[in-house]
Amino acid sequence: MKYEKRDCLVCPAPTLLFWRFTSGVYYEIYKSTGFENAFGKAFQWYTGQVLEKGTKTDRTRIYPEEEYSVGKFKKQTVDWRLEQKNAVLFIECKTKRMTHEAKIQLGHHDSLASELDKMAAMIVQVYKAIKDYREGRYPNHAFDPGRKIYPMVVTLEDWFLMGPTVFKHLDEEVRKRMDKERVPLDFLNEMPFTVCSMNEFEQAVQVMDHAGISTVMGSKIQLETRDWTLSAYLREKCQQYSSCTQFLFEDEFNAIGAKAIREWQSE
Repeated sequence: MKYEKRDCLVCPAPTLLFWRFTSGVYYEIYKSTGFENAFGKAFQWYTGQVLEKGTKTDRTRIYPEEEYSVGKFKKQTVDWRLEQKNAVLFIECKTKRMTHEAKIQLGHHDSLASELDKMAAMIVQVYKAIKDYREGRYPNHAFDPGRKIYPMVVTLEDWFLMGPTVFKHLDEEVRKRMDKERVPLDFLNEMPFTVCSMNEFEQAVQVMDHAGISTVMGSKIQLETRDWTLSAYLREKCQQYSSCTQFLFEDEFNAIGAKAIREWQSE
């Protein structure tokens, strides 16, 4: 249509436009050669940016992925570790999305079971890394038995892994894989896992930096809130810390908008 004597495109539902150049573009290019590794590395890098911007106190330390050797084999630590005096978060970043069929047909056992099995593999990957850490294989970081370990998988999109039915199934799949790969099943009771989306993680990092990893995660993994989403837990149990959270990338977001306006005005 015409607007101020210029040809313009009308977007009555801006959300659809955002979806198009995020999820829409993703599905256009995700099968391209080399995309998976590059996309995964980019998400891992972004997670590091969230950790850096979300932690302000001196008591919190951030450690990136490192390579180490077990015999003749080269291995990698978890993607990130967020560490405080009495607790450490073992973070694995995953861009894998739940399939559309599994999202909309929760009663379709095969589709959902297949996706939960993939998530179980991601979770067990974290436990295997923890096992190496506890056995003293991590470079430059000795195992400290006095520091509580919290395993976490951070996903690009929300998997909505909540409720006793879904969580029970996921726990069962994790146990099967841990038994098969000879990872101690005691880890599950000693260090229950958490799965959250990046959207939740951005808020949680800020709350943990302010309140402490153990204060936040120690309560989250208890039976009452074990199958809650992390966002629901933060909203219900950590309201007193809500004032310490903010949008981490406001300057970058405003810069993108300002650039778009300048380009539009110059046309």
